Amino acid sequence: MRLLFYVVWVVGIPLGLAVLAVRLITPGEPFTGGLRGFVRDQQVPAVIVFFTAFAWLLWRFRYALPFGVLGRSDLPPKLRARYEDAAQLVDEARRIVKKRGKEVERQLSRAQRDELDDALDGLEQAMMRSPVEPEVFDTAMTRAERLVGERLGRWRKGEIREYAESIGVAVGVALVLRVFVIEAFKIPSGSMIPTLMKGDHIFVAKYVYGPLMPWTDVRLYNRLPPERADVMVFKYPENKEQDFIKRTIALPGDTLEAIDGRPILNGWLTPHCYVGRIEQDADVRGELYVEFLGDESYFTMFNERTNRGCLRDMECGPGRMCLAGLCRAAAPCMSDDSCGRDELCAHDASGVGDEARSQRFCRRACEGAAGCAVGESCVARAGRLCDGSGVPCKDDAQCSAGRCLPATRQACVPSGDVVEVGCESDADCIAGHKCSAGVCGVHQGPYTVRPSEAWVMGDNRDNSHDSRGWNERRGGGVPFEFIKGRAMFVWLSPALERLFLSVMGDPRLPKGTPQPLEDALRKCLASRPPESATTPPPPGAGQ
Repeated sequence: MRLLFYVVWVVGIPLGLAVLAVRLITPGEPFTGGLRGFVRDQQVPAVIVFFTAFAWLLWRFRYALPFGVLGRSDLPPKLRARYEDAAQLVDEARRIVKKRGKEVERQLSRAQRDELDDALDGLEQAMMRSPVEPEVFDTAMTRAERLVGERLGRWRKGEIREYAESIGVAVGVALVLRVFVIEAFKIPSGSMIPTLMKGDHIFVAKYVYGPLMPWTDVRLYNRLPPERADVMVFKYPENKEQDFIKRTIALPGDTLEAIDGRPILNGWLTPHCYVGRIEQDADVRGELYVEFLGDESYFTMFNERTNRGCLRDMECGPGRMCLAGLCRAAAPCMSDDSCGRDELCAHDASGVGDEARSQRFCRRACEGAAGCAVGESCVARAGRLCDGSGVPCKDDAQCSAGRCLPATRQACVPSGDVVEVGCESDADCIAGHKCSAGVCGVHQGPYTVRPSEAWVMGDNRDNSHDSRGWNERRGGGVPFEFIKGRAMFVWLSPALERLFLSVMGDPRLPKGTPQPLEDALRKCLASRPPESATTPPPPGAGQ
């Protein structure tokens, strides 16, 4: 009856309630923070927590449950704990006599053994009475406790032994959990900023891919390869004694390239959304994006503005102007008279000083942003111009006719913000950049991912020693036998607001982030492309 009670009320029902609770809490919508988001992203730990809570709650009220206390529902409340002790005493005594039978026969006389058996039988009979008579039960229990202590005390577990066994069991369970289930890991570097900060302590799920057997590269079971966008811990291929943590980007058979740190998989450029410039401290400073890969959304950070052709005319070669983020051929101008109809002679809005103003091109005239292309802003021409001619001037003496007046008309000029731009060839990019997958930037690759390995990149793209830089910058992957597990959540951090942050959950900005960045992040997540648009083509499709 006691075994049935444990199976039903201590294991079965709490486990069922835990699974049901997780399913009820898990949101249907893709982007949810707080408890619901955590439960969705960490379902296994959530089931464990709920199971523990339900098991403890049911154990607290175990006397009122069916099959509880050997199935006796007629016991007075004051007698229940004593009744359980009696059942355990009888079990322990019978077990010692059975296991140590020969020793018991040698060291106890026949009369002593008979007296002990009679006491145990009397206690069992008192327990089986319905209803239980408290005085009879208490007398039988007192006698049995005395005789078991006197006759079998030398074989019973002492207090020190019980403590030692309890500690041993706890240590053993902890070791088994660490080897096969969950292991703690401390983030040693800033390569995963802002997803993970240096000094964060996380749990790593070793069961996800199949735990490694101790001191071997053999797995207990195999669930590889990892999924793209998984944040995983692995042995550094160039030094197996060192653990690394990165994000999985490419899988066996994939062709991987990178343009300004953005992955290109089988000719497909991963989509992303610009959040803004973040300046939290010396470590968290750069241009922040949300990248979309498969069903995951995560932060990436770059030191400087990336994925652009140009921001100002001075970045382009002679005879070229920066238009909508691209360097295009154009003739320079000195005044409005040099330009065509509906055009003005204007310099780059983001340029400053005489050097920028010396490069002036014919721009489209405008009276608002609607009259400009993507990546352009409608702004007043800076500086002073001779009235009626558009010739730059500093005072009236430089104007042959009219006065030197502040410029009032507006022209379309490249915006100073980071814009997503395209290119058709390397000629559309600034010097030193190439056009790949329709984007200008610094190109890396192509690399071909070999069987049984995965290529990884850090989220802090300009400050990550990852697959792109291994093997003396020839690139390299992580062999499957080096993969240890997938990151779960932060359980300890110098920043308290990061506690229980899900590593694989929706991106979350640090506390105290300016509201415009929060709004931009919310907008990026709300406009997430469908999964069909965030899934790369199969290997060979981009060739």
